[in-house]
Amino acid sequence: MKKILLLNLFLLWGYTLFASGGGVYYGNYNYNSRFSNIDMSKMYYYGGYGYGSDYDGNRNGGFGLVIFSEDPSDNIYQGAFGGFIRGKEATFGPLMFSANIWTGVGHTWQGVSLIADINGEIGFAVFPWMQVAVYGGMQGTTSFMDIFDTYTYTPVFGARIVWGDFES
Repeated sequence: MKKILLLNLFLLWGYTLFASGGGVYYGNYNYNSRFSNIDMSKMYYYGGYGYGSDYDGNRNGGFGLVIFSEDPSDNIYQGAFGGFIRGKEATFGPLMFSANIWTGVGHTWQGVSLIADINGEIGFAVFPWMQVAVYGGMQGTTSFMDIFDTYTYTPVFGARIVWGDFES
C-alpha cells in the first residue's frame, strides 16, 4: 500500500513539472454544528496536485490526497482519493484568487467512496516560480454503494505551496 501511495505521489509530482502550477497542500477539518454532519476535527489530510490555466483563467488538473486521524483509538489511515480539479482564477500582480471544485474517487472507512470539495483560494507569489496560498471551503464524501445514507460534509481550511510560472 505504501509503495502504491508513493508511486502515485511521484507521478502527480512529475505531472506538476509540466503544468502551469502544482505542489503540495495540508488541510484540516473544522467542526461547525451548522455546516457539519460529523465531527472530523481530529482528522487532517495532505497531498499533491497539478493544474494548467489558460489565458481566460480556466483551471484544469488533478489531485491526490490521504486522510489521517490524530485519535489514537482510531486507525491512523482514514482514506485516500484521487481526482480532477476544475476552477477559475484571476491574478492581480503577485496576488491570485481562485474558486475551485475538486471531485474524485477513493477509499475510506466506508469502502469505495466519492469526494467533492468546493473551495476558494488566495495566493501570493513569493518568487516568480513559487506561490504560497491559503484556502477554505466545504468537503463532502460518500460511499459509492450507499450514497444517501453515508454522506459526510464539513468545512475545511488549509495551506498550499505551489510551484509554477506566476509572472504576469
